[in-house]
Amino acid sequence: LDRVYSEKHACADHPECALEELSPRVFSFNSPHGACPNCHGLGMIMEFDADRVIPDRSKSLAGGAVKPWQVPPPMGRVYRRKVKQFCADFGVSPNTPVEDLPDWAVKILLEGTTKADQEEHDAKFEGVGPTLRAWYEKTESSFMREWLSQYMHETVCPSCRGDRLRVESL
Repeated sequence: LDRVYSEKHACADHPECALEELSPRVFSFNSPHGACPNCHGLGMIMEFDADRVIPDRSKSLAGGAVKPWQVPPPMGRVYRRKVKQFCADFGVSPNTPVEDLPDWAVKILLEGTTKADQEEHDAKFEGVGPTLRAWYEKTESSFMREWLSQYMHETVCPSCRGDRLRVESL
């Protein structure tokens, strides 16, 4: 029976998983060396909630179905252009209620296009959720963060599954 050891703090079965020098901080979610980089050691992340982003699915895109995009200019103009471009690129009517749109169109609207979607529709769309996420992360305004957080809910971090530590430490 052979035993494999590593001087680089790597797993013998999974050599791609290597730790820096072992110390208590690597196993502490209170330390940046041990905390999950996705949730910063909290175990939970804030995600945009589709039911809060589009609370009334009987509204059309032109009628203001995407609630956080109903803001005054200049951002309001930007989002109206995004809606027009989405409708043109994916062949959906801006006057159709969201509840009557095909499931694939609503998914692309909320989450953005995947590679397969881009190939199928020959178009790219960032998605409402990723757009709002970028806005949330970029803003330095506590008012804007609080306003955007009304469209979010807390969910378990997908990277650490709520364990709060880096994958390598786990």
